[in-house]
Amino acid sequence: MSEFLPIPNDHRMEYQRILGYAFSPADGPVVQKDVDDWPSSLFDARGVYRTGHGEEKPPVSVCKLYSLDAWIRGEYRQIGGLGGVATPPEHRQQGYARELCRGAVTEYRDNDVSLVTLWPFETGFYRTLGWETANRIVTYSMAPDALPSAAVDGRFVPLSQTDWEDLRTVEVAAGTDVALSVRRSQQWWEERTLANWDGGGRPYCYGYKRHGELSGYLVFTVEETESGESLSVQHIAYTDEQAFEALLTFLGRHGAQIETVSLSLPPAVDLFARVPRPDAISASVHSGPMVRLTTLSPLASLDWTGVELPLTMSVSDPLLDSLDGQFVVKSDGGKITVSAREDPLEEPDFDVPIGTLSQLYLGAADMETALRVGGADCKESLVEPLSTVFTPAFVWLQEFF
Repeated sequence: MSEFLPIPNDHRMEYQRILGYAFSPADGPVVQKDVDDWPSSLFDARGVYRTGHGEEKPPVSVCKLYSLDAWIRGEYRQIGGLGGVATPPEHRQQGYARELCRGAVTEYRDNDVSLVTLWPFETGFYRTLGWETANRIVTYSMAPDALPSAAVDGRFVPLSQTDWEDLRTVEVAAGTDVALSVRRSQQWWEERTLANWDGGGRPYCYGYKRHGELSGYLVFTVEETESGESLSVQHIAYTDEQAFEALLTFLGRHGAQIETVSLSLPPAVDLFARVPRPDAISASVHSGPMVRLTTLSPLASLDWTGVELPLTMSVSDPLLDSLDGQFVVKSDGGKITVSAREDPLEEPDFDVPIGTLSQLYLGAADMETALRVGGADCKESLVEPLSTVFTPAFVWLQEFF
C-alpha cells in the first residue's frame, strides 16, 4: 500500500537525487546542491510513500505536476502536465509508478483539471494506464545548404527573456486552432523556454521581424558532436508561410559553422515540399506526447445536436474506478450532462477505452480511426452522428516538460 503526497522540504535533496539518477545517470552520483527555489514555482513536487512510513522515509517514486494553458476545442483551457516521473532502481517493478500516476491523475481531477498530458519514456507503459498518443512528430535532419535560400522581406534579430510578450503574441497567433498549443506565462518563458533549465545550455532565440512586427521565431541550441557542430531547434512559430520560409532561410545561413540542422514538425507540415533538394534531407517519425481524461465532464461542451439522446456510453479505464463503467449523455433542458449510469445496460450504445475517448475529445482521432484501431465499438447507426460530435483537430504540442 502507498500514499501520494507532496514532497516535504526535508526530502527535497532525495527528490533531486532520484530525478538525477533517472534522467542524468551519466553525471554519476553527484551530491546535489541545495535547491533555492523550493517548493518550485513552476511545478508541484509529488511522491509515493509506502503506507506506514508517512514522511519519515524518502519517497519510492516521484513526479512533477505542471499546470499549462493550452488551446482545446475553441479556447484556452487549463490542462495538467505530468513530468519527471522517476523511480529509483531499488524500488522498480513493484507498482509504484502506477500508483504515482493514479495519484497524479486523481489530484488533477480533484482540482478540476480534466485533461493530463505527458511525454512518455515508454509509450506502451502509459497506454496500459489510459493514456494515448496526442500527435506524432516528424524530425528532419539536413545540412544547412539543403534548406531554402529565399529573398527575405524583413530582418532577423536576437531575442531574450525580456521579449517574452512579443514572443507570446506570435505563439498565440500561430497556435490558434491548434489543439494543445501552449500559451506560456512570463515565468515559463523566462525560466524554462529561454533558460538553461535542463543543464543542456541556454538556448539561442532569434526572431523574424517584418514591417516592424515580429512574425516568427526560433529557439535552438548548438551542440558539438564528433562530426561537427549540430543545431537543434526546440521551438518554431510563425504567423504565415512567408515567415516560415524566412525562418528556414535563417537556419540555412549557418552553413559556415554548422554541419547538421535538426527540426521537428507536425506530419501535416511537409518540409520535403519546401526545400530545393528533398533528397538531401532525411526524416524520421516518432510517437509524441500522450493525453488522457480525468473526468468525462468535458464531453458536455461538445455539440451533440446530431445524436439522439440519451446515449449510454461504456468506458473502460485501467487507472480510475470513477471512469470505469457506464455513463449517460443526455440533454437536460437544453444542457448536456454526462453522469454515471446506475442501471447498466447489457448492450451500451457506445463502448470505448478511456485513452481512445481522450483522443476523440481532443480531436487527435476521428471515429473511423477509433473504431478501426482504437478499440471502440458502437451501433452502425451511430457512427455518422458521433463523427459530428468528435470532429478531428490539428494537434501539436511542442512544449517539453
